[in-house]
Amino acid sequence: MIRSIKQSLLFTGACAALVLASGCDKKKTGGGGGGGGGAWLVGQDGLMADLDVLGRMGDGYDLDSEHDLLGIVCRGLDTAFVVGELGTFLRTFDGGATWDVVDLATTRTLRSVATSGPSTVYVAGDGILVMSPDSGRTFTSLPVDPSTSWLAVASGHGSDGALALDAGGQVWRYDAEFRTMGAVTSLTDARVVAMSHDGARAVVAGNGRTLLRSEDAGRSWRQIDLGRELDLYDAWVTQAGDTVAVGAGGVIARVDIGGAVVISEVGSGALRAVHVNAQGRGLAAGDDGEVLSTTDGGRTWSPLPVALSGTVFGVDEVAGDGHL
Repeated sequence: MIRSIKQSLLFTGACAALVLASGCDKKKTGGGGGGGGGAWLVGQDGLMADLDVLGRMGDGYDLDSEHDLLGIVCRGLDTAFVVGELGTFLRTFDGGATWDVVDLATTRTLRSVATSGPSTVYVAGDGILVMSPDSGRTFTSLPVDPSTSWLAVASGHGSDGALALDAGGQVWRYDAEFRTMGAVTSLTDARVVAMSHDGARAVVAGNGRTLLRSEDAGRSWRQIDLGRELDLYDAWVTQAGDTVAVGAGGVIARVDIGGAVVISEVGSGALRAVHVNAQGRGLAAGDDGEVLSTTDGGRTWSPLPVALSGTVFGVDEVAGDGHL
């Protein structure tokens, strides 16, 4: 079942701005902001923050809900998908002016969402891993054990499939051409799998001193020694092939394409989401609504004076750059 909700009825949460490339043409109801660009952050108790490129705060979203929103992915200038607690799956095709609430016939937590190609969407969660070939109008289960819980799913816009991380730390690769699913690697205490926009590179990270990287769309993997134990919650693979991972204690680990590791502790609390675009602009966010921005591919970070309440769990640049 699909029903539509106007923007003004959907989300709660303060909004603020950051420096990012132009993007999803978010429709606003007035006040600061305006125009396209910036980012969306989603999080605790229905939080959705609308950030524009000039540092101005939008009017926000008014959702009469306390469900945590755990993931967001944008596609193109106007399309975005959001997942969260109690089977929450939302989509917009008009930059957030209206949203569809899509019923996936589950009340289990949906933890991650990814897009591939012009219309493919993947959703992962507790006892559910599904794919939609038509932007969320219809869904089909991927060929996995239905009792398995999934922490994350990732796909590149030029990819022919997806990678999914199960709760046991095993990574599975879905081949869309042959509709097959097979385990490709594993990492103890892994929390996230991420892919580059072109689908060629991937990373797996979590709790420990090792992360895994792939240069062939997840077919083969190599270990990267981080030099110390880190508790990582999210990761991003940049256009240049570098990995930026964020985690507990405000840690940001940057691993360049050659494997050199630089670790900084720039956040005041746990950082749980990260996104960096092709121009090196991006943000990291996490506990207590903290948001950090970068303009150099994650080498340096600066705090943004935002007024968010609650934990941020997901972020995506709502931009044409790097998106379909």
